[in-house]
Amino acid sequence: MKNKIPLWSRVLLALLLVSSLISTVQVHAQGVKPTSEVVTSGINTICDDDDRVQSFDPRIGRLVFASGTNPANDEAFCTAWLVGNGAVLTAGHCVDFDPDKGGPGLPDGISNWIGKRVVVQFNVPDSKTDGEIRRPAPEDIYQVDIGTEEFEFFGSGVSDGRDWAVFALNENPITHQTAHQRQGFLRITNRNPESDAAIRITGFGVDEGFTNQIQQTHLGDLDGENNSNGHLWYDYNVDTMGANSGSPILWEARNMAIGIHNSGGCDEILGIFGSNKGTSFDTPNLGPTINNFNGPNTIHVDTVLHPGTPNGWIFNPYNSLFTANANVPENGQISIAAGVYNGNVIFNRPATIIAPSGTVVIVGQSQ
Repeated sequence: MKNKIPLWSRVLLALLLVSSLISTVQVHAQGVKPTSEVVTSGINTICDDDDRVQSFDPRIGRLVFASGTNPANDEAFCTAWLVGNGAVLTAGHCVDFDPDKGGPGLPDGISNWIGKRVVVQFNVPDSKTDGEIRRPAPEDIYQVDIGTEEFEFFGSGVSDGRDWAVFALNENPITHQTAHQRQGFLRITNRNPESDAAIRITGFGVDEGFTNQIQQTHLGDLDGENNSNGHLWYDYNVDTMGANSGSPILWEARNMAIGIHNSGGCDEILGIFGSNKGTSFDTPNLGPTINNFNGPNTIHVDTVLHPGTPNGWIFNPYNSLFTANANVPENGQISIAAGVYNGNVIFNRPATIIAPSGTVVIVGQSQ
């Protein structure tokens, strides 16, 4: 008779296997490696069935290494999106995609966009039936201003809460407008949603046929915010795939983003699901980098009330120009989100006023 493995040993072995596999599947960054062949690392980021559906949010774009005249050679690899002060956000590993490893990329901590033509495409059309991506109209393509990118990424497995990037786009050469002027922008907050809040991920993940790397979205639930050595990140059960990296983590009830998606890991192991995850805006360095995108001592103003007490921070902007003017530091600047503002304001100190996300209308009161 063959020796049987005791039940307790089998249970322990299964638990160790689960722990090992979960830790493995959750540490992989989720961009598509920029090569001629799409790579998804074998990581299943679909939580049960693939429930993603096509979406058309004009504020969220596709990051692409542009080939020049032949669109068949374009390489789409991540997702990027627009915020109200003119900044563009994505995941850090979309900028530095092979830190501490051999390969075609530059050394750790240096942008792999240097020397390349990187663009963000909006209003992306369906792909071909074989999955080959198509370009949108030239009016919807914006070149990255190489050298403006600020980011953190220290490699898969050590980057929970440390995987983000902020950069700028050049204006479109045909329309002579910025992406924010034409596409709009997403509002952001560093307030935590309630437990099990509805969370949406919208981006350009890998798929098959005409839906490959076009914009798709899925709504799931939030597990919560986590702390990894002082760096903060979210867990959530939402369907994503490779090239969703950089997507906004959208708080559905508020219609605001709470962070940047960067990793997948929804493999089912013995009936247990892992979670996809992304960097929280409360993680060190990210908030100040976004807030000071246009320079230090910036006060932000928006027509929309954000969660929390208005204080001029981009996550809690003032809602009136009068209040912003009263609080802007001397020689600072006031960044005004696109919209219509009421009231007479007398600017009585040296300061710069900018409107980086579109048209601002100030309606004065009658005397």
